Amino acid sequence: MDIAIVGSGTIGLTYGWLLSKCHGVTHVVRPERSGWYREPFTLRIADRRKAADRRKAIDRRELKGVEAGKREASAGGEFSYRPRVASDPEEVRCDVALVTTDRRRLAKSMETVRALARSGHVVFMLNHWDLPSQADGLLRPEQYSLGFPGQVGGGRDGRTIEATVFPRGTVLEAGDDSRDRRLREAFEAAGLHVKAQKDMAGWLKLHGLQQAMTVGPILRAGGLDGLLQDRAEMKKAMLALREGVSTARADGANPRGSMLGRLTALPAPLSAALLRRVLGRADVRTMVERHMRHGIEEWIAGYWDVVDAAGRRGVPVPHVLEYKTTIAAFAEGGAFAEQ
Repeated sequence: MDIAIVGSGTIGLTYGWLLSKCHGVTHVVRPERSGWYREPFTLRIADRRKAADRRKAIDRRELKGVEAGKREASAGGEFSYRPRVASDPEEVRCDVALVTTDRRRLAKSMETVRALARSGHVVFMLNHWDLPSQADGLLRPEQYSLGFPGQVGGGRDGRTIEATVFPRGTVLEAGDDSRDRRLREAFEAAGLHVKAQKDMAGWLKLHGLQQAMTVGPILRAGGLDGLLQDRAEMKKAMLALREGVSTARADGANPRGSMLGRLTALPAPLSAALLRRVLGRADVRTMVERHMRHGIEEWIAGYWDVVDAAGRRGVPVPHVLEYKTTIAAFAEGGAFAEQ
Protein backbone atom coordinates (compact mmCIF):
# COMPACT_ATOMS: atom_id res chain seq x y z
CA MET A 1 0.00 0.00 0.00
CA ASP A 2 1.18 3.53 -0.77
CA ILE A 3 0.82 5.73 2.31
CA ALA A 4 1.33 9.50 2.58
CA ILE A 5 1.84 11.09 5.99
CA VAL A 6 1.08 14.73 6.78
CA GLY A 7 2.61 15.79 10.08
CA SER A 8 6.15 14.52 10.57
CA GLY A 9 6.66 14.98 14.28
CA THR A 10 7.28 12.17 16.74
CA ILE A 11 4.05 10.34 15.91
CA GLY A 12 4.23 10.77 12.15
CA LEU A 13 7.88 9.75 11.87
CA THR A 14 7.55 6.76 14.18
CA TYR A 15 4.42 5.46 12.47
CA GLY A 16 6.11 6.13 9.14
CA TRP A 17 9.13 4.06 10.19
CA LEU A 18 6.90 1.21 11.38
CA LEU A 19 4.71 1.22 8.27
CA SER A 20 7.65 1.56 5.88
CA LYS A 21 8.77 -1.96 6.78
CA CYS A 22 6.13 -3.36 4.43
CA HIS A 23 4.55 -0.38 2.64
CA GLY A 24 5.62 2.60 0.56
CA VAL A 25 5.60 5.65 2.84
CA THR A 26 6.00 9.27 1.75
CA HIS A 27 6.17 12.15 4.23
CA VAL A 28 4.63 15.31 2.78
CA VAL A 29 6.33 18.36 4.27
CA ARG A 30 6.55 22.09 3.59
CA PRO A 31 8.97 22.97 0.78
CA GLU A 32 11.19 25.05 3.09
CA ARG A 33 11.58 22.03 5.41
CA SER A 34 12.06 19.29 2.82
CA GLY A 35 15.87 19.42 2.89
CA TRP A 36 15.94 19.03 6.67
CA TYR A 37 13.63 16.00 6.55
CA ARG A 38 15.69 14.23 3.90
CA GLU A 39 18.49 13.52 6.37
CA PRO A 40 18.33 10.43 8.61
CA PHE A 41 16.63 10.51 12.00
CA THR A 42 17.76 8.50 15.00
CA LEU A 43 14.89 6.56 16.57
CA ARG A 44 15.40 5.26 20.10
CA ILE A 45 12.58 2.79 20.46
CA ALA A 46 11.26 1.02 23.52
CA ASP A 47 9.17 -1.70 21.91
CA ARG A 48 6.63 -2.97 24.42
CA ARG A 49 5.10 -5.22 21.74
CA LYS A 50 8.13 -7.50 21.86
CA ALA A 51 8.12 -7.51 25.63
CA ALA A 52 4.44 -8.48 25.61
CA ASP A 53 5.14 -11.29 23.11
CA ARG A 54 7.99 -12.55 25.29
CA ARG A 55 5.80 -12.49 28.39
CA LYS A 56 3.19 -14.60 26.60
CA ALA A 57 5.87 -17.06 25.51
CA ILE A 58 7.31 -17.18 29.03
CA ASP A 59 3.86 -17.73 30.48
CA ARG A 60 3.33 -20.66 28.12
CA ARG A 61 6.68 -22.19 29.10
CA GLU A 62 5.96 -21.69 32.78
CA LEU A 63 2.65 -23.46 32.42
CA LYS A 64 4.59 -26.41 31.02
CA GLY A 65 6.96 -26.36 33.98
CA VAL A 66 9.89 -24.90 32.02
CA GLU A 67 12.24 -22.45 33.79
CA ALA A 68 11.58 -19.06 32.20
CA GLY A 69 14.36 -16.89 33.60
CA LYS A 70 14.23 -13.18 34.22
CA ARG A 71 11.56 -11.13 32.45
CA GLU A 72 12.47 -7.91 30.72
CA ALA A 73 10.27 -4.80 30.81
CA SER A 74 10.78 -3.76 27.20
CA ALA A 75 12.75 -4.31 24.01
CA GLY A 76 13.78 -2.17 21.09
CA GLY A 77 16.96 -0.32 20.30
CA GLU A 78 18.36 2.54 18.23
CA PHE A 79 17.47 2.76 14.56
CA SER A 80 18.14 5.09 11.65
CA TYR A 81 15.22 6.25 9.53
CA ARG A 82 15.66 8.28 6.35
CA PRO A 83 12.15 9.34 5.30
CA ARG A 84 11.06 9.48 1.71
CA VAL A 85 9.97 13.10 1.37
CA ALA A 86 7.77 15.10 -1.00
CA SER A 87 6.98 18.80 -0.80
CA ASP A 88 4.32 19.05 -3.55
CA PRO A 89 1.18 17.08 -2.61
CA GLU A 90 -0.09 17.36 -6.19
CA GLU A 91 2.71 15.00 -7.25
CA VAL A 92 2.00 12.38 -4.59
CA ARG A 93 -0.16 9.37 -5.43
CA CYS A 94 -1.33 7.37 -2.45
CA ASP A 95 -3.92 4.85 -1.37
CA VAL A 96 -4.28 6.52 2.01
CA ALA A 97 -3.10 9.77 3.60
CA LEU A 98 -2.55 9.73 7.36
CA VAL A 99 -2.83 13.15 9.03
CA THR A 100 -0.86 13.17 12.30
CA THR A 101 -0.17 16.89 12.56
CA ASP A 102 -0.60 18.79 15.80
CA ARG A 103 -4.26 19.85 15.93
CA ARG A 104 -3.16 23.50 16.35
CA ARG A 105 -1.51 23.33 12.91
CA LEU A 106 -4.24 21.35 11.23
CA ALA A 107 -5.89 24.34 9.56
CA LYS A 108 -2.62 25.22 7.80
CA SER A 109 -2.32 21.63 6.54
CA MET A 110 -5.81 21.31 5.10
CA GLU A 111 -4.95 22.41 1.56
CA THR A 112 -2.22 19.74 1.48
CA VAL A 113 -4.74 17.20 2.80
CA ARG A 114 -7.27 18.28 0.19
CA ALA A 115 -4.75 17.71 -2.60
CA LEU A 116 -3.88 14.22 -1.31
CA ALA A 117 -7.59 13.35 -1.06
CA ARG A 118 -7.78 13.45 -4.86
CA SER A 119 -5.89 10.17 -5.03
CA GLY A 120 -6.26 8.54 -1.61
CA HIS A 121 -8.55 8.20 1.38
CA VAL A 122 -7.70 10.56 4.26
CA VAL A 123 -7.47 9.31 7.85
CA PHE A 124 -7.18 12.02 10.49
CA MET A 125 -5.19 10.58 13.41
CA LEU A 126 -5.04 13.21 16.14
CA ASN A 127 -6.81 14.46 19.24
CA HIS A 128 -9.63 16.79 18.29
CA TRP A 129 -12.95 17.57 19.99
CA ASP A 130 -14.85 18.08 16.72
CA LEU A 131 -12.71 17.14 13.74
CA PRO A 132 -15.56 16.91 11.21
CA SER A 133 -16.17 20.64 11.70
CA GLN A 134 -12.59 21.25 10.54
CA ALA A 135 -13.01 19.11 7.43
CA ASP A 136 -16.50 20.26 6.41
CA GLY A 137 -16.44 22.32 3.25
CA LEU A 138 -13.00 21.02 2.24
CA LEU A 139 -13.62 17.28 2.06
CA ARG A 140 -16.71 15.22 1.38
CA PRO A 141 -17.68 12.83 4.19
CA GLU A 142 -16.78 9.79 2.07
CA GLN A 143 -13.27 11.14 1.49
CA TYR A 144 -12.11 10.80 5.08
CA SER A 145 -12.40 8.84 8.29
CA LEU A 146 -11.06 9.22 11.82
CA GLY A 147 -8.47 7.32 13.79
CA PHE A 148 -6.05 7.69 16.66
CA PRO A 149 -2.31 6.86 16.86
CA GLY A 150 -2.23 5.85 20.52
CA GLN A 151 0.18 2.95 19.99
CA VAL A 152 3.11 5.38 19.85
CA GLY A 153 4.15 7.98 22.41
CA GLY A 154 7.31 9.98 22.90
CA GLY A 155 9.16 13.16 22.05
CA ARG A 156 11.73 14.59 19.68
CA ASP A 157 14.92 16.53 20.29
CA GLY A 158 16.24 17.75 16.97
CA ARG A 159 16.86 14.70 14.80
CA THR A 160 16.57 12.24 17.69
CA ILE A 161 13.24 10.66 18.57
CA GLU A 162 12.61 8.75 21.78
CA ALA A 163 9.41 6.74 21.41
CA THR A 164 7.59 3.86 23.01
CA VAL A 165 5.61 1.44 20.84
CA PHE A 166 2.86 -0.06 22.97
CA PRO A 167 1.20 -3.45 22.40
CA ARG A 168 -2.09 -1.74 21.57
CA GLY A 169 -3.46 1.73 20.88
CA THR A 170 -3.98 2.19 17.13
CA VAL A 171 -7.68 2.98 16.64
CA LEU A 172 -9.41 3.22 13.27
CA GLU A 173 -13.00 4.00 12.42
CA ALA A 174 -15.01 0.81 12.03
CA GLY A 175 -16.23 0.02 8.54
CA ASP A 176 -17.16 -3.05 6.56
CA ASP A 177 -16.14 -2.08 3.04
CA SER A 178 -12.98 -3.34 1.34
CA ARG A 179 -11.13 -0.04 1.82
CA ASP A 180 -11.52 -0.15 5.60
CA ARG A 181 -10.47 -3.80 5.73
CA ARG A 182 -7.41 -3.13 3.57
CA LEU A 183 -6.37 -0.27 5.83
CA ARG A 184 -6.66 -2.39 8.96
CA GLU A 185 -4.72 -5.19 7.26
CA ALA A 186 -2.01 -2.72 6.19
CA PHE A 187 -1.47 -1.60 9.78
CA GLU A 188 -1.55 -5.15 11.09
CA ALA A 189 0.98 -6.29 8.47
CA ALA A 190 3.38 -3.73 9.96
CA GLY A 191 2.95 -5.27 13.42
CA LEU A 192 0.44 -2.73 14.73
CA HIS A 193 -2.63 -3.77 16.68
CA VAL A 194 -5.81 -2.15 15.35
CA LYS A 195 -9.03 -1.60 17.27
CA ALA A 196 -12.01 -0.89 15.01
CA GLN A 197 -14.15 1.75 16.73
CA LYS A 198 -17.70 2.81 15.91
CA ASP A 199 -18.69 6.45 16.47
CA MET A 200 -15.09 7.56 16.24
CA ALA A 201 -16.02 11.24 16.65
CA GLY A 202 -17.64 10.52 20.03
CA TRP A 203 -14.75 8.26 21.04
CA LEU A 204 -12.28 11.08 20.34
CA LYS A 205 -14.21 13.47 22.58
CA LEU A 206 -14.04 11.00 25.47
CA HIS A 207 -10.43 10.04 24.83
CA GLY A 208 -9.29 13.65 24.70
CA LEU A 209 -10.81 14.29 28.12
CA GLN A 210 -8.10 12.18 29.74
CA GLN A 211 -5.54 14.86 28.90
CA ALA A 212 -7.77 17.95 28.75
CA MET A 213 -9.15 17.43 32.25
CA THR A 214 -5.85 16.50 33.93
CA VAL A 215 -3.62 19.22 32.49
CA GLY A 216 -5.00 21.84 34.91
CA PRO A 217 -4.57 19.67 38.03
CA ILE A 218 -1.05 18.67 36.98
CA LEU A 219 -0.06 22.28 36.38
CA ARG A 220 -1.57 23.48 39.63
CA ALA A 221 0.14 20.68 41.58
CA GLY A 222 3.51 21.60 40.02
CA GLY A 223 3.81 18.38 38.07
CA LEU A 224 2.52 14.82 37.92
CA ASP A 225 4.28 13.76 41.13
CA GLY A 226 2.68 16.66 42.97
CA LEU A 227 -0.76 15.63 41.77
CA LEU A 228 -0.24 11.98 42.71
CA GLN A 229 0.67 13.04 46.24
CA ASP A 230 -2.26 15.44 46.68
CA ARG A 231 -5.43 13.46 47.31
CA ALA A 232 -7.63 16.57 47.56
CA GLU A 233 -6.41 17.82 44.17
CA MET A 234 -6.88 14.35 42.69
CA LYS A 235 -10.51 14.37 43.83
CA LYS A 236 -11.03 17.78 42.21
CA ALA A 237 -9.48 16.42 39.02
CA MET A 238 -11.97 13.56 39.05
CA LEU A 239 -14.88 15.96 39.54
CA ALA A 240 -13.64 18.01 36.56
CA LEU A 241 -13.35 14.81 34.53
CA ARG A 242 -16.94 13.93 35.47
CA GLU A 243 -18.09 17.34 34.19
CA GLY A 244 -16.10 16.78 31.00
CA VAL A 245 -17.92 13.50 30.40
CA SER A 246 -21.26 15.29 30.91
CA THR A 247 -20.16 17.88 28.34
CA ALA A 248 -19.13 15.19 25.86
CA ARG A 249 -22.51 13.49 26.31
CA ALA A 250 -24.33 16.77 25.67
CA ASP A 251 -22.17 17.27 22.57
CA GLY A 252 -23.17 13.93 21.06
CA ALA A 253 -20.79 11.34 22.55
CA ASN A 254 -22.06 8.20 24.27
CA PRO A 255 -19.95 7.39 27.34
CA ARG A 256 -21.98 4.27 28.19
CA GLY A 257 -19.64 1.27 28.29
CA SER A 258 -16.49 3.38 27.96
CA MET A 259 -13.73 3.35 30.55
CA LEU A 260 -14.37 7.00 31.42
CA GLY A 261 -18.10 6.41 31.64
CA ARG A 262 -17.58 3.60 34.13
CA LEU A 263 -14.93 5.48 36.09
CA THR A 264 -16.89 8.70 36.52
CA ALA A 265 -20.03 6.81 37.54
CA LEU A 266 -18.29 5.62 40.71
CA PRO A 267 -18.31 7.62 43.97
CA ALA A 268 -15.74 10.43 43.76
CA PRO A 269 -13.31 9.09 46.43
CA LEU A 270 -13.15 5.67 44.76
CA SER A 271 -12.88 7.04 41.23
CA ALA A 272 -10.14 9.48 42.36
CA ALA A 273 -8.18 6.58 43.88
CA LEU A 274 -8.49 4.60 40.64
CA LEU A 275 -7.41 7.62 38.58
CA ARG A 276 -4.39 8.03 40.86
CA ARG A 277 -3.48 4.39 40.28
CA VAL A 278 -3.77 4.76 36.49
CA LEU A 279 -1.68 7.95 36.39
CA GLY A 280 0.93 6.30 38.58
CA ARG A 281 1.56 3.37 36.23
CA ALA A 282 5.06 3.43 34.78
CA ASP A 283 3.98 3.52 31.12
CA VAL A 284 1.34 6.19 31.76
CA ARG A 285 3.82 8.29 33.75
CA THR A 286 6.30 8.14 30.89
CA MET A 287 3.65 9.16 28.37
CA VAL A 288 2.35 12.03 30.53
CA GLU A 289 5.82 13.37 31.30
CA ARG A 290 6.81 13.33 27.63
CA HIS A 291 3.60 15.06 26.62
CA MET A 292 4.14 17.69 29.30
CA ARG A 293 7.52 18.44 27.72
CA HIS A 294 6.51 18.28 24.07
CA GLY A 295 2.74 18.47 23.66
CA ILE A 296 1.19 20.31 26.57
CA GLU A 297 -0.21 23.04 24.31
CA GLU A 298 -2.38 20.43 22.59
CA TRP A 299 -3.75 19.31 25.96
CA ILE A 300 -4.52 22.92 26.83
CA ALA A 301 -6.33 23.37 23.49
CA GLY A 302 -8.44 20.35 24.46
CA TYR A 303 -9.29 21.99 27.78
CA TRP A 304 -10.63 25.08 26.00
CA ASP A 305 -12.63 22.81 23.65
CA VAL A 306 -14.46 21.43 26.68
CA VAL A 307 -15.05 24.91 28.13
CA ASP A 308 -16.45 26.13 24.79
CA ALA A 309 -18.66 23.06 24.32
CA ALA A 310 -20.00 23.34 27.88
CA GLY A 311 -20.92 26.97 27.21
CA ARG A 312 -22.68 26.11 23.96
CA ARG A 313 -24.59 23.21 25.49
CA GLY A 314 -25.42 24.89 28.79
CA VAL A 315 -23.60 22.29 30.89
CA PRO A 316 -22.47 23.54 34.33
CA VAL A 317 -18.75 22.84 34.79
CA PRO A 318 -17.61 24.67 37.96
CA HIS A 319 -14.70 22.29 38.65
CA VAL A 320 -13.48 22.56 35.05
CA LEU A 321 -13.59 26.35 35.23
CA GLU A 322 -11.64 26.30 38.48
CA TYR A 323 -8.48 25.66 36.42
CA LYS A 324 -8.91 28.57 33.99
CA THR A 325 -6.55 30.86 35.93
CA THR A 326 -3.84 28.20 36.22
CA ILE A 327 -3.99 27.30 32.54
CA ALA A 328 -4.10 30.91 31.38
CA ALA A 329 -1.09 31.75 33.59
CA PHE A 330 0.87 28.83 32.16
CA ALA A 331 0.00 29.85 28.61
CA GLU A 332 1.33 33.34 29.30
CA GLY A 333 4.43 32.37 31.25
CA GLY A 334 5.22 28.87 30.02
CA ALA A 335 5.93 27.61 33.51
CA PHE A 336 4.09 25.82 36.28
CA ALA A 337 1.69 28.30 37.84
CA GLU A 338 0.55 28.48 41.44
CA GLN A 339 -2.95 29.56 42.25
